[in-house]
Amino acid sequence: MGFNRHGSYRIESENDVISIFAYGPFNGEVVADFSRDIQSAIRELGYDHHYQIIEFDGLPIFIPEAERLLRETTIREFEAGLVASVFYFRKQEAMDLVRARIHASFGDTGVKIAFRDTREQALEWIDAVRAGSADD
Repeated sequence: MGFNRHGSYRIESENDVISIFAYGPFNGEVVADFSRDIQSAIRELGYDHHYQIIEFDGLPIFIPEAERLLRETTIREFEAGLVASVFYFRKQEAMDLVRARIHASFGDTGVKIAFRDTREQALEWIDAVRAGSADD
């Protein structure tokens, strides 16, 4: 018997950028579904390398099992060509709360990680990563 889902997400893609719109907090059931859906989105992209923009609304807090699953998903994404992920938060206090946790959990996956205040800044950072001049 599974648990009720906590959290939601939507995945969109344009060219070599996958956008993830997420509303937390999250449990393992949602992260397991996300893992399956993001792998499908990567296959559909058709690029050797890709980038992610992750927008959090609500509190992006993960129970330990969900965090472990997300870390495994990130490693699989890196192996499938994920170069960089940039996060931005619709609620600034959420960014302050989880920034260090994200770095601690995902900083050694091989994926470049950055935090920005807006989607536009996130896209600018991805352009800088492509050009080899990113500051994070």
